[in-house]
Amino acid sequence: MESRFKISDITLKILLGYLGVVIMLTFIMIVADTNMARTQQAIDVSTTKFMPQLNIAGDIKSIVQEQQVLVRDFTAGNKNIKQKYRELDRLFLAKIKQFEEYTWDGDTDSVSLQTMYRVKREHDNFNLVANHIFKYEEAERDSLVDTLWQNYKLAGNKMIESANQLVMDSNSRAQDAQARSRDILTTSRRIMYSIAFVAISACFTLTFITSKNITTPLSRLVRVSRDIAGGDLTKRIEDNSIGEFSELAKSFNTMVDNLQAIIERIAGWSREIASSSEAFESHTQQSAAAYDTINASIEEVSSGARQQADGIKDLQASAETAMSAINNITQSIQMIDRTSASAAEMAREGGDSLRAAIKQMRQIEQKVDQLSLDVKSLVDDVNKISGIIDMISGFAKQTNLLALNAAIEAARAGEQGKGFAVVAEQVRKLASGSGQLVEKIRQIIAQIQKRSQEAVISMDEGRQVVADGTVVINETGKTLTEIIEMVQTASAQTREVANSTKQITSSSEYMIHEIFENVTISKQTVKTSDEMLDLVASQSRAVNELFEAANNLSKMTHQLEEAVSNFKTK
Repeated sequence: MESRFKISDITLKILLGYLGVVIMLTFIMIVADTNMARTQQAIDVSTTKFMPQLNIAGDIKSIVQEQQVLVRDFTAGNKNIKQKYRELDRLFLAKIKQFEEYTWDGDTDSVSLQTMYRVKREHDNFNLVANHIFKYEEAERDSLVDTLWQNYKLAGNKMIESANQLVMDSNSRAQDAQARSRDILTTSRRIMYSIAFVAISACFTLTFITSKNITTPLSRLVRVSRDIAGGDLTKRIEDNSIGEFSELAKSFNTMVDNLQAIIERIAGWSREIASSSEAFESHTQQSAAAYDTINASIEEVSSGARQQADGIKDLQASAETAMSAINNITQSIQMIDRTSASAAEMAREGGDSLRAAIKQMRQIEQKVDQLSLDVKSLVDDVNKISGIIDMISGFAKQTNLLALNAAIEAARAGEQGKGFAVVAEQVRKLASGSGQLVEKIRQIIAQIQKRSQEAVISMDEGRQVVADGTVVINETGKTLTEIIEMVQTASAQTREVANSTKQITSSSEYMIHEIFENVTISKQTVKTSDEMLDLVASQSRAVNELFEAANNLSKMTHQLEEAVSNFKTK
């Protein structure tokens, strides 16, 4: 695990830069302190050496001038100045000694020291002449005193000149010391300014380099980010830097690579979805057309069944009078009714399963497969109805044959058979009418079978795209299989009824059975037609909803493709 206190490269550079600046400023302070110390030393030398020398030289000059005044006063008659003159002489020697003390060690050849020695020698000559003046003045040797006085003034002037020279030399030495101090101070300032300039330049250079190291990668990052924001995912950051910016560039490039891969996958998915949605929309259109055709066919079947039911209402009234004589047939028919009711319940359960399948599948392929099964089931029901109609037609033919035989027997019986002949004729007419009605029903059923076969062919063409819905459809198929089994059971019961009718010798029983069978079949046909109409209408609505969903999916896919096309990935 990396330390949470890890110092970055940029931070380290900045810290090193400021550390260098601190070191440089410390060096400036040390140099400045050294130069200031040297300047202070030079000032101290000027103060402690040259300035006292200058003062002493001035004192020596004053002493010499005062001695000259005393000698002049002595020659003028003031005889009480010898003691003061001797004190000034001792003071002069003390000043000379002080001057020597303030002279630098080893500076014996300096101009000031030589001038001081010259002043001392001339002062000795000056004192010698002054002592002679004092001596000869007391001896009242005026002529000699005048000569000595002239020499004394000459020696005094020379001593004054030497004293002036000493003052000038001391002043010059003091000025030289001050000049050197100023030079040292100027040099120190120049050095300080130079080092400060170098430090400031180093700071600016370091700041510029650090700023460039930071802003250059950032500018590249901003430029590439703008390109990527504009949709160009082919741009990448050149990894020429080090440290955190290198890691940032690698992470940014990895992010763009992942984004590019995601956009490419989305583009591929959008193309696949667009293709699937177009096929989905086409299949829904075909299914809707097929449902319209099936709906029209079922409506025709339902209309024919209702016409058949209306045609046999009159026969049903006659059949009701004979119901008491054929209880076994009634029981069989009741059993058929119960079986049919069970079949209807199972059909409703199949419809529920089918609707559940429609909700789960959500695709046109599953709708087409379910529609195909429903159409085939309708074809099977129509075929069964056709078989029952064939049976009714057979019953009508047998009834007609029995009526003919009865008429023949009545004719043989003569007058006694007239009443029976009338009944036989009525039965024959009824059988003939039933046969005509059955023929019409057969024609209608033939049309329904033809259209149903066409619908089956259309559904078979669409079965190639319904493989994904087999699970739910199989469940529906199981339910429909149970319905078929129940219908087969009803068919078996019907066959039992037929076997029972064979045992009935009376033509009326055959007629009653045929009429009642027609009533049952008509009701079942109408009921089945209504259920199929409801089922087809429900499926048609579902197909329309799927078509609308497919259209919306296609629009959304095109919008997704337009959005993805704004990105450049290659």
